[in-house]
Amino acid sequence: MDIQRRFPGVHWVWKGGISFVYEVHPRIVVKVPKSGEFERDQFHKELKIYEIFSRHPPCPSVVQGFFYTDTGIFLEYMRDVSLSSRIQNNHIRDQQTMTVTKVEKLEPLHLRNKWMNDLAQAVAFLESLNLAHGDLRPENILLDRDQLKLSDFDCPRTEQFALGSLYYLINYGFEVYGDRCLTKDPKEHGHKVVD
Repeated sequence: MDIQRRFPGVHWVWKGGISFVYEVHPRIVVKVPKSGEFERDQFHKELKIYEIFSRHPPCPSVVQGFFYTDTGIFLEYMRDVSLSSRIQNNHIRDQQTMTVTKVEKLEPLHLRNKWMNDLAQAVAFLESLNLAHGDLRPENILLDRDQLKLSDFDCPRTEQFALGSLYYLINYGFEVYGDRCLTKDPKEHGHKVVD
C-alpha cells in the first residue's frame, strides 16, 4: 500500500488476488501489482493483454484501459458492485450450509438479456484476438449502474463452461449447484465438483 503514502489523495477501492485498485479520478482507477513475484508475473500477463487491446478498436463490454506501465494499469472506473455481489444481494441462504434457499428477485428480463449479449460480445472480442479470459466468473464482471463489463485478464485459458454458468446465474439468480451442498465443507459448492 505504498501508493497511499506516496499519493495521499488516492482512494483505495479494491484488493484482488494479484493487485490493488485505487481511484485516481471519479472515472479512472489504477491497478497496481502486489509485491510478490507471482503477483508481478500475473500482472505482467494482464499488461500484455492490454497492450494487445490497445492495437484494436475498443470493445464496449470490456473494461477499457487508458494507459499502462510496468507498475500500473489505468482503467475506467466501474463504480458499482460486481455481478456476484449484485445477484447475491437477492439470495436467502441456509446459514449452516450456505446453500441458496430462495432467490427473492431476479433482475428484469430485458437487463438479463442485455448482460448475456454483453458477455457474449466480450468473449467474442477476446476470441477474435486469439485470446481467452481464463477466469470468467461473476467476481470478474463489473457493473456501473446496469452497464456490465468484463475485467481482470491475468490468466487466459478457455471459457465455454464458464460462459454457460454465467448465463445460468443471470437467468436463475444463483450459480450452478449453488442450491446444493456437495461437500462436507458448507462453503464449498458447485465449483468443487467442476474442478
